[in-house]
Amino acid sequence: MTDPRFSEREARKQNRAALSAEINTALARNDVAHWVETLTNAGVPAGPVLNVGDVLAHPQIIERRLVQDLGSIDEGEQATRVLRTGYRFEDSEPAARTHPPRLGQHSVEVLRNLGIDDAEISALIEKGIISAQ
Repeated sequence: MTDPRFSEREARKQNRAALSAEINTALARNDVAHWVETLTNAGVPAGPVLNVGDVLAHPQIIERRLVQDLGSIDEGEQATRVLRTGYRFEDSEPAARTHPPRLGQHSVEVLRNLGIDDAEISALIEKGIISAQ
């Protein structure tokens, strides 16, 4: 490196903002695919950072059928999609059998199992501390 601000570890730490700006400027010159290929060819493990939509549309996720559609609980609601386990057995596929619980669906049951009486549970609900259905 020729820039003394970045030639030594301590100098890089002291000039972190400038170094970040330089790196970001350099990275902006090409797209993600270019940098993944360049870094991988140089022996640096690299891959794109994906958002949730990109992950769900990724060919490997689709091929492995890692997203399971459970449909909607009530008519007119958006379908519930959940992730399956990343493993399979030869003769079976682990899968969700029910929808995830709704907010507060099991609150009363759980609190009762913890020994909290109904009067205290009602007070928690009234104060908005817990949600219950």
